[in-house]
Amino acid sequence: MTALQDKLRAALRETADEIPAQAPPLDLSPQRRASRDGRNARWGAWAAPLGAAALVLAAVGASLAVAGNLTHQPVATRPQAGPGGVPAYYVALITAKPQSDVANDLGSSSLTYSAAELRSTQTGAVLARITPPKPYVSFTGVSGAAGDRTFVLSAQGRQPSVWPPYPAQRFFLLRIDPAARAGARMTLTALPAGYVPAGYGIRDMALSPDGTHLAAQIGDSLGYAEELDVFDLATRTERAWSTRTCAECAPNGGGNLWMGVNTDALSWTADSQHVAFTWENTVRLLDTRAAGSDILTDSKTVATWTGGVTGLNQWRGAIITPDGRTVLGIEQLAGMNLKGPIREHLVSWSAATGQQIAVLNNLNARDLGDYEQILYTSTDGRLLVLTYQQPGAKAAIVHDGRSTPIPWSPHIGAAAW
Repeated sequence: MTALQDKLRAALRETADEIPAQAPPLDLSPQRRASRDGRNARWGAWAAPLGAAALVLAAVGASLAVAGNLTHQPVATRPQAGPGGVPAYYVALITAKPQSDVANDLGSSSLTYSAAELRSTQTGAVLARITPPKPYVSFTGVSGAAGDRTFVLSAQGRQPSVWPPYPAQRFFLLRIDPAARAGARMTLTALPAGYVPAGYGIRDMALSPDGTHLAAQIGDSLGYAEELDVFDLATRTERAWSTRTCAECAPNGGGNLWMGVNTDALSWTADSQHVAFTWENTVRLLDTRAAGSDILTDSKTVATWTGGVTGLNQWRGAIITPDGRTVLGIEQLAGMNLKGPIREHLVSWSAATGQQIAVLNNLNARDLGDYEQILYTSTDGRLLVLTYQQPGAKAAIVHDGRSTPIPWSPHIGAAAW
């Protein structure tokens, strides 16, 4: 990195919270911080917490009501459990075209979604539809807590004519309360705009099982994320971990090299205190209670992919099971071959030894657009929800090697339970 690039990056950080970049009307922004490096400081109190929250929720509720999203299919107060013990509801991100028709575009079109839908696992019925609050035009990612009632959505504004920088991006908190009165069973709340500074992009994200913390890898380049952030959604505090692999190198927070917001690149253990992330050809587990900020010092290796190429991250996805005992990873075996066929392995590792246990399946895909995703795992990893299994885009519950299809739409690009 040149001295000029360093100066430009520093200037961007210093002014990140001052640049409107299509400033959202749903403003829960914290007080401006001095720089992105000051991650351990506590956010300032909201200017008028009760009044501001009421106005924001009213604005969001109105935007959803205009789209007719909250009343046409009320959420059941006693939901029927999904098949095999999978949670009853999931939030799916929807593309206008069927996934089979979406071009394999590494820029943006195949990685953004026009709406989010709350769906029944049992029947596939659409219970509610959510469109991005203005000025955002698309959703890019979704993650859910263990209770099946709390989700985080990421959204972005219009793509700038020259990219990078990234378009304006923001997190939104979606809560579902089946027992609430009709019309109030879902609330969508904007999280602080400062979580994603202007010009930065969300690469990966995962909501903690208890719904109190959000882990995200956020960067301002095409390479690795610059840092791994953990946001406390209750206190508005924020911490970050990264490292420099050489004196001249930019900060590195790990993560996948694939474009868009990856749904299975970050994961939490059930205690909501440890986050698994990919680092080159390994998966590491970060202790968020550690006092430091070096991502390697505060983490340990829990899986090593011996077929991975050091310096070229080929993970398609990798998560740790909630019990912390098993790592499930999708190995991309054909690199960046855009024409395919692409070969992938879903493999399990022992988190205690870091060694491979078994190859769970093999996927021969047509191209990069058909990659497999791990959308849900039980506590011990014996029950999974997988999508993009061949042939065609579909989803299935996989339990002890047996695959059971579930109702699915060809327009679903990503989903979270």
